[in-house]
Amino acid sequence: ALRRDQLRQSARTWEESGRPSGLLWTGKSYREFLVWRESYPGGLSTIEETFAAAMTTRAERRRRWTRITVAGVMTILIAVIAAIGWYASRAERERRRAEASRLLALGRLQIDQNPTLALALTTAGLQQADSPRLRHFALEALQRGPTYVDLAGPGTDEETHCAVQFSPDGK
Repeated sequence: ALRRDQLRQSARTWEESGRPSGLLWTGKSYREFLVWRESYPGGLSTIEETFAAAMTTRAERRRRWTRITVAGVMTILIAVIAAIGWYASRAERERRRAEASRLLALGRLQIDQNPTLALALTTAGLQQADSPRLRHFALEALQRGPTYVDLAGPGTDEETHCAVQFSPDGK
């Protein structure tokens, strides 16, 4: 009965004031009204029904606005995360390219004294970032001379240690 009287009074005040949305029940009052309405067996007057419909419309509008706001924030957050990921991967690619260039420069310094080391540096550079310059230099290092091969492996005696040498015709 108390809730019914509150509804009647609020609906009348709302109607007399020109139906401003500021007088509609929201939050806890609106949720209590919904619970009461489910269990109330009687009918409501036209003004009370209009008041209830206006409250429901406003609540739905607020829920929709909340969903749109949350979706917008999530979209912006996803876009920011994607941008950070893109910049991070770009920075990593640039770091790898710089390391490959450094290894190429070291290989160029070693090409005359140690073509095997130059080839190893170039191969390491190719693992960092593949580029035509590194490929050409790897071929140049291979053409300069045979690479050193340790057939015995690490930890063996010097007596069993040998290197493969190629004749000028490559046999």
